[in-house]
Amino acid sequence: RIPRKKVGLGAHSNHTMTNMTISENLPDHCTVFQSEVIAINRAAEELNKKNIKGKTIHFRSDSAACILALDKRTTNSLTVHNCNKELNKLGADNVVTIRWVKAHIGIPGNETADQLAKEGVS
Repeated sequence: RIPRKKVGLGAHSNHTMTNMTISENLPDHCTVFQSEVIAINRAAEELNKKNIKGKTIHFRSDSAACILALDKRTTNSLTVHNCNKELNKLGADNVVTIRWVKAHIGIPGNETADQLAKEGVS
């Protein structure tokens, strides 16, 4: 049996109202796909705790698979379901968008989130 590579997650915002830095190590059974979904979920949870209302909130992810899964009407994935629940809660009083960004081309927020994910593993 081939050991699975450890996976971490990272999320980052430097906007005044939504300022956050999240870095976590995930259980060994988690996949990279799950880490991408969980990162968005954790960020949405943090924003929900801040009780932000009446704003436009943009999430950026370099995982097209994650975005496509979150965009589906139904899912068999509890991870995706829980993330959608947090996003819908956040979207009840805000405009929420999720957009794909190309990875590893120097986009500051994306590079920071990638670094945080690596730190989460170490």
